[in-house]
Amino acid sequence: ESRAVDTESLCVLAGRSVWAIRVDLHILDNGG
Repeated sequence: ESRAVDTESLCVLAGRSVWAIRVDLHILDNGG
């Protein structure tokens, strides 16, 4: 698990809005 995102800060609290985060990474290697 990378620690790029602080998962503790994404916890849902009562009475708060919920956000959905999706990150798609597409890495293309075109060496010629």
